[in-house]
Amino acid sequence: MIPMAYGAAAAIPALGDPILATPDLYWYANANYEIFQSNGGAASGTGNPVGYIITRGSSAINVEQLTSAARPTASLVNAKPSLSYDGGDFFQVGDNNDWNFLHNTNGFTAVLAFKKNLSNPGNVLMTLLDTVGISSANIGLTIFYDNRAVVPAVDRLRIFIGRGVSGEPLQDRQSLDGRLFGTGPHVIVVRFDGSSSLRANVDGTQVIAFDSNNFGVASNGDSTFPLNLARTGSNLFYLTGEMPFKALFNRRLTDTEVEAIEDYWIAELGI
Repeated sequence: MIPMAYGAAAAIPALGDPILATPDLYWYANANYEIFQSNGGAASGTGNPVGYIITRGSSAINVEQLTSAARPTASLVNAKPSLSYDGGDFFQVGDNNDWNFLHNTNGFTAVLAFKKNLSNPGNVLMTLLDTVGISSANIGLTIFYDNRAVVPAVDRLRIFIGRGVSGEPLQDRQSLDGRLFGTGPHVIVVRFDGSSSLRANVDGTQVIAFDSNNFGVASNGDSTFPLNLARTGSNLFYLTGEMPFKALFNRRLTDTEVEAIEDYWIAELGI
């Protein structure tokens, strides 16, 4: 791999990253590529705020946070560039129409890396990615870390998914306890075929497998939320932790494609 200039304006994506080589990459934000303190501002090195990210993928939707206090910090996870969120940091990305394939839940794949700051962060639900806004009446996708006593849940991956089909409920699918254990990073892959099959992996192991013809909410459900990172669109359940990268494909990737991505990032992050 060619060494990267972390945060450099002219940084070239790392050769060999299979996310970049996989067809139908829609959106990809990686802390190892171009990250800046603000739009037009200085590049972000370790310890600097990150207010602007140049992304990859067909959408050409870059990431910007105009509120200084809500910007995550450039950090390292096992010597790899990451973004650290402090429980009040977040990004809201693009317009709701940019994410129709998630609101309508046509086939998609979401890939991201996540790391908790504490092995046991307490009684928390933390958002990794959201286009639902938490309401069961809405349409879209949410990926959570769930450690709440009320469930009760311990280190669970939790997914909300609704595809806007009349008479079908929003599905709430959870892994078994312990799937997001410890303080080491985890690579998460969530896939949906657009109609009936949901699959989720953590570190190359399948943790959610759900098949049903009943995915969705009423067709008049709210699909006005854009993509939110590290909180829901309704300003709830903020993340305290790390996310080195997030990627979205507007189709369900094959098992072979997923395996290549998982193998690469598990090795890169030292999992």
